[in-house]
Amino acid sequence: TIIGNLLLISGLIGAIAGLSLGIIIKFKGPGLALMIGWITLFIGLILLVTVDNITINSNLIQVGLGLGFSGLSGGILLPVILFYSQILSPSRRGVLAGLVNAGNFIGIALVPLTFSPLYDPARNEIKGIYYLIIGLSCIFVILGLLLLKSGKNFSKNDTSI
Repeated sequence: TIIGNLLLISGLIGAIAGLSLGIIIKFKGPGLALMIGWITLFIGLILLVTVDNITINSNLIQVGLGLGFSGLSGGILLPVILFYSQILSPSRRGVLAGLVNAGNFIGIALVPLTFSPLYDPARNEIKGIYYLIIGLSCIFVILGLLLLKSGKNFSKNDTSI
């Protein structure tokens, strides 16, 4: 019940972040929003990796903070990616939105299959999952930086934006 409530709170934090994201993008651009999302993602993951056992009450605050930062990053990163996909090619907005959402849902569907072998039920330890998420997040950041760079070049050359 406690973990469920923490997940609920992290989802609410993500929803609030998503709502306030428009202001950041409007005044500072998607690059700053992506950086904030990536920083909060890594803060949350580092907090979760340092927890030995998520079921111990003494670790509850750290788990809550880790989930809160993760929810904040999710509330920032997904809308920014959707927004940025629409900017890169305005003539293909529907296709890009569909591809981004399909990728999101396929990724969610594959989580149990790909991450369950990394869970150690004997020790209630999921550090292996967090380490994989950190590795995948590093790849995500590199791809995001390449996308930002190509998006800047694209917008300079395309006058229809």
